[in-house]
Amino acid sequence: MLLGLSAPAFTRLHGPGSIPRGSLQFPRHDVKPDFYSVSDFQHKMREKALPDLPINPTLEECQQAYTDILGASLKSLPKRKKKSVRNPHKDGWSPMMAGLKAQTNMLRRIQWHLGTGGPGSKCHWDSLDKREEGIIRVTTTWEEEVTGLKWPEENGVKQIDPKVWTFGSSIQDWRTTDLHNPSSLRQRCIVDLRAIKRATPGRKRTEFRIAASAAQAHQEAERKKGKLQRSYASIMGKGRQVSSAIEDIAYKHPITGDPWFPDSAEELESVLKAHFTRAFAAPAPDPERSDPAGPLTWDNIQNWEAFRLHCAHHHIPDAEERSILKQLWRAMTTVRHREQVEAELTTQSGYCPSFQEFEQSLKQKAGGTAGGPSGITYHTVKMWPVEWREAAYRCMVGFWTHHGLAKEWQWRWLVPLLKTGGSTIDDLRPIMLLDVLRKIWTTLVMGSITSVLLKHKVLRATQHAYLPQRGTDSANIQVINTLEAAFDEKRTLFGSSWDIRKAFDSVGKWLIRLAWRRLGVPAPLVEWLILLDLGNHTVVRTGHSFSKWIKHGIKGLEGLDFDAEMGCGQGDVSSPLTWVAVFDILLSVLEDDDPHGGFRLRRPNGTQYAAPDVCFADDLQSFAATLAQLQRKAELVAGYAAITGMRIAEHKLRTYHVRGWQDDLRQPASRQRALDPRLPLEGHLGPFQRGTLLQEPGGMV
Repeated sequence: MLLGLSAPAFTRLHGPGSIPRGSLQFPRHDVKPDFYSVSDFQHKMREKALPDLPINPTLEECQQAYTDILGASLKSLPKRKKKSVRNPHKDGWSPMMAGLKAQTNMLRRIQWHLGTGGPGSKCHWDSLDKREEGIIRVTTTWEEEVTGLKWPEENGVKQIDPKVWTFGSSIQDWRTTDLHNPSSLRQRCIVDLRAIKRATPGRKRTEFRIAASAAQAHQEAERKKGKLQRSYASIMGKGRQVSSAIEDIAYKHPITGDPWFPDSAEELESVLKAHFTRAFAAPAPDPERSDPAGPLTWDNIQNWEAFRLHCAHHHIPDAEERSILKQLWRAMTTVRHREQVEAELTTQSGYCPSFQEFEQSLKQKAGGTAGGPSGITYHTVKMWPVEWREAAYRCMVGFWTHHGLAKEWQWRWLVPLLKTGGSTIDDLRPIMLLDVLRKIWTTLVMGSITSVLLKHKVLRATQHAYLPQRGTDSANIQVINTLEAAFDEKRTLFGSSWDIRKAFDSVGKWLIRLAWRRLGVPAPLVEWLILLDLGNHTVVRTGHSFSKWIKHGIKGLEGLDFDAEMGCGQGDVSSPLTWVAVFDILLSVLEDDDPHGGFRLRRPNGTQYAAPDVCFADDLQSFAATLAQLQRKAELVAGYAAITGMRIAEHKLRTYHVRGWQDDLRQPASRQRALDPRLPLEGHLGPFQRGTLLQEPGGMV
């Protein structure tokens, strides 16, 4: 195989002082699930003093007890062991098989010293004396390796199986053979290697399967082909590689901008920390705003004029009754059954999850889930003695009562995962790993909120993600229904897709507050949800930071952390429903803007309704009967993006047009250029300017 220096096999190499790729590993520290390991772990925990909380503990007492519980758990875990080098005999090989392996190695060494005999092949044993000396040396090594194996003993004497010397030429045969002709020695090596292969059990089973039937022979041939293909894919950088995401991306030098890779683990850590610090930083205040320090809140948007003045710097049309800004304001301030939600959640203000609910939630968590910087996993908590779980539960009740958080809950790992097809640092998706006890408690709190929201049906049905009985299947059914109606009835259909760039990471805390209050969640509960991410300590999990954490725990991460000011962390329990609440504003305005227009679908009873937009998380699909209607939806999306500070992923926008009988009635000129609307499609679609957003559909179907 010929490879150029640009092949992936060479691009993965660095200089002598750089980080070797594939060396980043993050081993888990957990309790083995077998009976003896669990019993030993629980015994060690019970040897330590169980924290004794008073009846009404203070926040400081809860924090101290919580820290002691985590510390006792970490000290009771089995000690970390360095990865031992595996025995070349695989620890399970019989002495006979190990002896055959030693004989094979001896034959390979002879072949290498003799060469192939062809042109350009070098023969190291180019004289009779060298061949005699070499044969004695390699056969002696073979003999020493075989006698040094763990054979059965009788009266302290090893009983070496004599069959080990019978596969091919014996030691005596090699030492007494004629060494004048190197070609005969090469042929002897080939014959002996064939004899050894036939003697191995795996080889015998393979030959038996090949001879059994043609189907088995075909399977063996495909298996061999697959092994060769995997080797080729590894060389070409395809398939599953051993390196991590942060090793496989392309970096640029911070000064020159040339292709570059950090020379040390510390430098790689600083580069990634600087990148994600910028990515999660709050945007600078807009100088055009009259009050740059005052974000929108549920209270200050109740007045239309105040809301209009606050958004004036976006230049969103607001003169007409059905203007873009007025429709967005109505969607923000008008929510069905909001009063019932707020009343029910307010009556539950004294609600505190019970220990039984805590235990049930813990059982539903997957044991293989990774933990946060506290070092505790779901599996570890499940292995705690029940009295220690009760003590941890009482600590969390104290945090909940005092509207506070454990200090360990503010630390989190940021694990960069590479998006499909990504190759740069901007293609890294930040996934957060948090304290598992925080996630259990948040699950219970979010469960009570979700049940009330679903009970009163305040969320729009066009959202198909993160809600019960909904998913990609329900979303696809709605899309297929709309497309089939257009094709079967030969009616004109316009469609467009929308996608928010870095959706979960671009949501501001002010927007999260507004979205929750808009749905009727009481202010104290909203502030507790916001508190989960305020003043957080986010650490990029690299080899450098992980080694610091292994040695010193959370204290070793001090100085490596940053505050992620924006976003609802992907990986947190509350982030999916938080995004649903935030995006519900846009779904509401799209649904309520023109309920009697749009592309019409028929119910089983013959009545018609507007084809709803279909949303899954931040992916939105819009339908319209005319280009003007689709343009209207684009303007609403643009207004929402401008107010919330989000940005549309322009490269993911797709528009299409299904031809219908209405198109045949129009003048040809109308197909060449559509409306001349007012909004450009640039970035987050704001500030608003005069221009053209949709001139013609992206494609005809």
